[in-house]
Amino acid sequence: MKRSIVAVFVAVLGLGVLLPAPSTHAVEVFNECQEQSSAVCNGTNDAPSMVKTAINASLFVLGMVAVLMIVIGGIRYATSAGDAAQVKSAKNTILYAIVGLVVAIMAFTIINFVLNWFK
Repeated sequence: MKRSIVAVFVAVLGLGVLLPAPSTHAVEVFNECQEQSSAVCNGTNDAPSMVKTAINASLFVLGMVAVLMIVIGGIRYATSAGDAAQVKSAKNTILYAIVGLVVAIMAFTIINFVLNWFK
């Protein structure tokens, strides 16, 4: 059974390699701004706003990971069944996630302050 699944998978991949690639072309995003108005065209093509957007997005992801780790630490704490090593590990997970969340919030605040200061 496993060999037949692997054979089908390899055959599908092999057909994908043999098929010609579709033709592609580059899109000039910022040259289209004369005719349209969008989030890209509304003054966000300068370097500081692009850097700010990238940093804010990465800090948002970091914050989400920290919240997820707090939840995972809570689940580990609830399911530790009184085992001292597991309780300590769960508490450390929660502690480090909270520290990471505080650092992410502080970084977000500092970066936005600095970028707004130089506007």
